[in-house]
Amino acid sequence: MPYRSGHIGHALINRRRDIVDIDDGYAALVGVGRDAVIGRPASEFAHPTERLIADAFLQTAWRDPSQKTHRGTLRCMQANGGVVWINVTVSRLGPGDAAVLVLSARLLCRHAETESVHAYWRMARVFLHAVSGSKRAFGPALAGNPACEILLIAYLAEAEASSVTAAELAKRISTSQALANRWILALIDAGFAEMEAPGALGPSTPIRLSPLALSLIEALFSSLGSELQGPRVPA
Repeated sequence: MPYRSGHIGHALINRRRDIVDIDDGYAALVGVGRDAVIGRPASEFAHPTERLIADAFLQTAWRDPSQKTHRGTLRCMQANGGVVWINVTVSRLGPGDAAVLVLSARLLCRHAETESVHAYWRMARVFLHAVSGSKRAFGPALAGNPACEILLIAYLAEAEASSVTAAELAKRISTSQALANRWILALIDAGFAEMEAPGALGPSTPIRLSPLALSLIEALFSSLGSELQGPRVPA
């Protein structure tokens, strides 16, 4: 079954947080047939770096019956090794011991192909190098842009399949932890960054780009790449 941005799949999850049933949409999303999915932990289909977070998310949905719906965004692993971003909505269905969690997974916009990601990774490094050089030449007051630097550093971490903490961001942008946290929280409030761990923001909290920021950055780099490859304009 083909899928596209906006594609939705559903799964039923028991109290052990194992999958008890899925629809065709969910099977297409993860690339695994129904019989091979049932009985497996739901968090197994999250990106390896996010499985603990995904499991904690489901535990919270079971522990807090007062909140009818829980929402989050995470990366989903597919059978072919691909990674896609999904919006997850979880709600409880049924009374008492018969209750299950209904998980709805909506596919977000596809990310760039591997070849493009490598080109975008190079662009991000060039941008960061330019910002660092400008700060050394003109001073951070004139050339510094902490929000831009944080987004680029987080993008590089994403492209390299690694993570970056709030403390590392503060060090990379050469500012205090308190000021770095203010920028990080501003980006989170604007919908451009996310914390990879629940709780308050601390120095060891991993920070990642939101799907929105990732899409916007890749769209910008794609546009710049098209301009660079375009025909020369006579002076």
